[in-house]
Amino acid sequence: MAEPRERTRAARAGGVLVAGALVLAVLLVFWRLLLTNRVLATGDAFAYFTPYRDFANQALRSGKLPLWNPFLFLGSPFLANPQSAVLYPLHWLFVGLPAGKSLAASAGLHLWLAG
Repeated sequence: MAEPRERTRAARAGGVLVAGALVLAVLLVFWRLLLTNRVLATGDAFAYFTPYRDFANQALRSGKLPLWNPFLFLGSPFLANPQSAVLYPLHWLFVGLPAGKSLAASAGLHLWLAG
């Protein structure tokens, strides 16, 4: 019978192996999006979310919290709009990337986390 420590090490090694395999699977799916100028989605998803992410990333990179978007209509609340997802912690990981890459990296991370 295996000792508890040996079982724990084996379980941990198995978990690391599965996590690594999932990273490779996600990279296999998303490599074109991350390394080329392709976009994750076209149409409304591209026209709506890419400018939102671009505006949020630029504001956060400059150290400002984007409360208001002066470029939408005659101005509109930005932070209060749940579609902007400014305060979503996982989006903050990709603030330094261009908007299209940020959206692709975020989708890849979510796919990896979903397992």
